[in-house]
Amino acid sequence: MNNILTALALAAMLATSAQAGGPVIVEDETAEAAPQNRKNVIPLILLGIAVAALIAGGSDNCFVEETPAPTPVPVC
Repeated sequence: MNNILTALALAAMLATSAQAGGPVIVEDETAEAAPQNRKNVIPLILLGIAVAALIAGGSDNCFVEETPAPTPVPVC
């Protein structure tokens, strides 16, 4: 049963029109590309950096046990 499922999955992944001999239509995307509006790029980048800093900022309120400093021994 496992071999049949493996064979069917492999056949489904490899059954594309390029491998089956069907037509492959490639459109020229560079001719249809509209000019991009670059006005709002810098504020969006700054907003993304600010959100990432808020998420990854962390806190100084951590509960880490520090090793106590050795107490000096009085010398007589």
